[in-house]
Amino acid sequence: MLKSTGLELWFTEITANSTDLNENSGVYNDLLRMAFSFPEVKGIIMWTAHDSLGNNPNAALWTGDDMAVSE
Repeated sequence: MLKSTGLELWFTEITANSTDLNENSGVYNDLLRMAFSFPEVKGIIMWTAHDSLGNNPNAALWTGDDMAVSE
C-alpha cells in the first residue's frame, strides 16, 4: 500500500533497549537489514549512537570512552 504512493520511506526513532549489548546488536542488525531490503527506504535516523550522547545508554551502538564497537 505504501509503495503505491511513490514516496520515500525513512525509519526514524529506532531503539533497542536491553542491558545486553549482544541482544541490542541482534535487534539493530535485524531492523537495519529489513529496512534496507526495501528500495523505497532512503534512510534511517538513530538518535543514540554513543552511550554518553543520548538519554538512553542501553540503546547505544558504542559504549565507553574509546568508542569501541559493540559486537
